[in-house]
This record gives sequence, structure tokens and C-alpha cells, in this order.
Amino acid sequence: MSISTAGLALACFAAGLVLLPMLRIGGIAIGHAVVRPRLRRRLAEASRGSLVLTYDDGPSTRMQTAIVELLRTRGATATFYLLESRAEGQRERVDELVRDGHEIATHSFGHLDAYRVAAKTACADLCNGLAVCAAAGRRAQRFRPPCGRVTVATYLAARNLGLSFDLWTHDSGDTFSTCPSVEEVVRAVDSAGGGVVLLHSHDRETNRADAEAHTLAVTAALLDLAAQRGFAVRRMCDLAEAAASRGTRRP
Repeated sequence: MSISTAGLALACFAAGLVLLPMLRIGGIAIGHAVVRPRLRRRLAEASRGSLVLTYDDGPSTRMQTAIVELLRTRGATATFYLLESRAEGQRERVDELVRDGHEIATHSFGHLDAYRVAAKTACADLCNGLAVCAAAGRRAQRFRPPCGRVTVATYLAARNLGLSFDLWTHDSGDTFSTCPSVEEVVRAVDSAGGGVVLLHSHDRETNRADAEAHTLAVTAALLDLAAQRGFAVRRMCDLAEAAASRGTRRP
């Protein structure tokens, strides 16, 4: 289903009206305490026996090249949630992901934290990202909210636009001020019997070479784990299809 410019504008406007300013805090509280846990539980159930590698905030040059080369050598595909303000000027990097069979999803236009801006502004950021997708001839089917923030307004906006609202079950910690050990991340995924792992594919500042190295090390170690445990390495779209074939709710 393609989304017209008029459709985007209408959905964004409607979502912006879901919460009156005085109810904004309530919308955040419900999103955080009710909707987010439910989405996480559903995702954890759907991803048992699978490893889903997901990368936010790209496309980029140095980091994306390293990740793509690693995945290529291991015969693995992943889901990349693109920050559309970056994707707008890096068409060749987006095409590279498509050629290698990776799933392309959206991470909004400007990475606005829905807890820190008005509901209408957060929904407009999603819609602006979709407009970039449409202009590039891409069809977005999945959305990961910036910072994993869930509010009633952004959740309804995504669903009204026909988008899956995607979180994760495990954080690689590659954006933490101090990255956790690779072993810690691997143990968490192993003990859960699989999962959806949050990583990042944007180029870091020169003083965060450790974070880039951590992303690559975690990727390689988790692929090793999947081979050892027999986890299926899937994209988010594959996970949804597998859930549908089992007759369970899609993540």
C-alpha cells in the first residue's frame, strides 16, 4: 500500500490531535507502562529460536561499509532502520543495503525523542521521514521510534499509516558511555533463546572507536552463537512472516 502526500498529512494531523496538551503526560505514561511492555513481550515470544540483528541511525560511510562486509562474509541479512535526514543524501548507501538483501525500515526524519517534544511534533517527524521514503521510491513498512520511546500518539500514528511499530529485546550497549562486554550481550541473548538485538550503523565521533569496534564484535559473536544454537538469522519482516505461519500474532 503506497501512501500519498495527502494521506501522510492527514494521518499526521489526526495523530497530533489524539492527545490534547494537558493529556500529553498521560499519553507518555500509558505508552511507557502499558504499550511498550506489551510490545516487548510479544517480540520476545516471536523471536525465540531466532536472531534478528537490527541497526539504527544509518546510513553512513565507514560504519555501514564495515557492517555490510561482515554480514556479507557470514551470509547474513539484517534490518536497518534509517534516519531519513541522512538517507536523503546517501542514495547509494541505501541501494547498497537493498542489493545485499537487507530490510530497509524507517527511524523517522530527525530522531526526535517523543518524550521531549509535543505529540504533534513527534508524529510530524515520522511523517516527514515517510515523505523522504516516498520521494526516493521506497516503501516503508516498519518504524522504530527514536530512543525506543512509545507514546499513545506515535503508536497510533504508525499503526494508522500501516506501519509495524518495532522495538527490540536486547540492547547491544553500543551507544552507552561505556560499552558492556561482548560476552554479557551474548549471554543475555543465549539465555533468552534468541531475540531482536539493537545495534547502530552510524559513524561515531573519533573518540568512540571503541563503540564501533563493539558493534562489529557483538555482530560477529551473535552470529557465532546463532550457528552454535541453531538460531535462525532473520530480518524483522522474516520474523513477522514466521509468526504468521505459526498462527501467532505478528511482532
